[in-house]
Amino acid sequence: MLMELLTPPDHTPEEVAALLAAVAPVHEMYAHLPFSADPKKSLIDSRLKRLGFVVMGDVLDEVLPVLRFGSGDARIAAIAKFERNESQILKALETETHLALLESVEPRYQEFALQHCADLIREYNCTTPSEKMLCETAAGAMARHFSGLRKLKELRDENWTQANHRTIRPTRKYTGEYDDTWTLARDHTRNIEIESKEVDRSLRQYQSIVGQLAQMKSPVPDVHIKTAFVGQNQQFNAPRTL
Repeated sequence: MLMELLTPPDHTPEEVAALLAAVAPVHEMYAHLPFSADPKKSLIDSRLKRLGFVVMGDVLDEVLPVLRFGSGDARIAAIAKFERNESQILKALETETHLALLESVEPRYQEFALQHCADLIREYNCTTPSEKMLCETAAGAMARHFSGLRKLKELRDENWTQANHRTIRPTRKYTGEYDDTWTLARDHTRNIEIESKEVDRSLRQYQSIVGQLAQMKSPVPDVHIKTAFVGQNQQFNAPRTL
């Protein structure tokens, strides 16, 4: 049995005007909603922001000629534009600035990470962004390796017995203040094990990346192999000598 669909009734002009009058307050309320109260609006806004992203390298290409050869108000405007986008430009040009690499390691190893990254780039003659990023990752891994070795040495140098022991450490709030804390021997041993694993992990990562760089830069030998196939029932007749 087929069900007959009813035709919707036509709205009168008065009904349409009433519907439009009811829609306007809804739109007005929607415009004043905070993002946290409306996830859909927050998602739309975030997508619009992504559409506004530009390649920072292009911004630098626009600003740099004005900074070098401009004069007057144009140069002042270029300086202001560069200062507004300075952090984004430096991070976008990571393969040249290595800013994210410096932020990922301890301050005491930042100079080492920067210099070692530059040394790896020169050693393997890296020119592409992927090769330079491998050098950055390797330098960061070695910096974490040294940091782990230092923490491991501090843990091993502490005097502890099978009983609980008291350690004096600086507080996080003030550098000059020190707190007395009680540490269990098993917790101390577990910390040593954790740091030992981190030291081994960072070293393996460094060795893997350096090996990959060496493999990418080593020439691949061009080998041609000629193969011959012999039939199963093929017969060879050797000449007889009398």
